Amino acid sequence: IVGKDTIRVVGVTAAFELSGTTFCDNGQVQFTNKTVSNDYITGYQWSFGDGATSTAMHPVHRYTKAGNYMVRLKVTTQTGCTSEYVVTDTITIYNKPSIIISGDSASCTPAALTFKGIAASSDPSLQWDWNFANGKTAAIQNPAQQTYTTEGTYTVSAIATNQYGCKDAATKPITIYPSPNTNAGADGWICRGTTAQLQATGAITD
Repeated sequence: IVGKDTIRVVGVTAAFELSGTTFCDNGQVQFTNKTVSNDYITGYQWSFGDGATSTAMHPVHRYTKAGNYMVRLKVTTQTGCTSEYVVTDTITIYNKPSIIISGDSASCTPAALTFKGIAASSDPSLQWDWNFANGKTAAIQNPAQQTYTTEGTYTVSAIATNQYGCKDAATKPITIYPSPNTNAGADGWICRGTTAQLQATGAITD
């Protein structure tokens, strides 16, 4: 018996691209499906490495905790062909620093105020960037004492950046008051052993 038969070879190769790989604290990733197949695709099975899954063709997923995540895509066609694409450490989420500014918040002119940068966790890699709103800046965690010669309200700011480029910023408002203009009264003479009442003016007393 002689005859002809046609055999159609089908296949599928899973692949994807993503919008980003490193984030600070959290990050949203757009996954773009790049699967190639000459068969009809019936299913996509995504695993994002943090317990979440999806069956979308081009899913979007947000990572909310620090860590390294492996992303897996399994594609199935109508004839039962499958292909899996796995990339280890695909997504990395770093913790960003958390800082506050401690120190003086008010004084009278001429004022000399001290500020310190406090990080929630010890990180020797932190780079500090201070702006004291008095024309001065600094690049260390605990900067030198700052002077303010003009009354007013100022905002001191600090930015801390870790080795992964993650940042946190903090501000501290301060108020500089004018020094009171006082006068103890006219000069005079008194005898030893006697007392005199000074007539001071210019200051407010309670």
